[in-house]
Amino acid sequence: METKETGRTDATLLIKIADKLLEAQQEIDELVLRFALGKAEAGEKFEETKKEFSNRVSEFRRTNLGSQVASTSQSLKGLLDELEVQLNLGKADSKDMFEEQREKIEEVIDKIWTEVKKFKNETLDREHLEHEIEKFKLKLEVLRLRFELKKFEVSDSFKESMQEAKKSIEQTSSKLKEKISPDTGLSLFRKEVNTIYKHLRKTIESI
Repeated sequence: METKETGRTDATLLIKIADKLLEAQQEIDELVLRFALGKAEAGEKFEETKKEFSNRVSEFRRTNLGSQVASTSQSLKGLLDELEVQLNLGKADSKDMFEEQREKIEEVIDKIWTEVKKFKNETLDREHLEHEIEKFKLKLEVLRLRFELKKFEVSDSFKESMQEAKKSIEQTSSKLKEKISPDTGLSLFRKEVNTIYKHLRKTIESI
């Protein structure tokens, strides 16, 4: 049974993950702006994004859940190995190369997440991994649009929607700090965070 002390610790960590949502929003906003201003090249940003996510995967493997995965599930360990291989395939210089890499990477990620969800303990390690996966997929969607669109512009609707997302994240973080508890923290966290990810995805689609 979870102790009150554990509950307080978990609440603190959930708030930290919620705060990372603001970082994700800011990173996506900056990525879109750099593309719109012509200050970033899609292939190079794809490499940076893959490298960053590869570092997050390596960090996950050093967590308690990651250690359990390595010792109890050879299939999942193999999928994590495969993901790191896919993330290090090299620069994509064309839309077709990007799509080929993106599809393979997302296919492996989806398999990994299906397996990770079977581990019922180490909830926070799992929640943190999900956040990193969602942020990575959102960045891939921005990159996909950059490879497809000849003219990459930041629309007024995108700017307004991104500001709304920022406000929503700030409100969520404040709400968690006020209402989070051992009993309601995780369910509240998931509900609020899923809403924000959906908002960010729709915002990207408005480019």
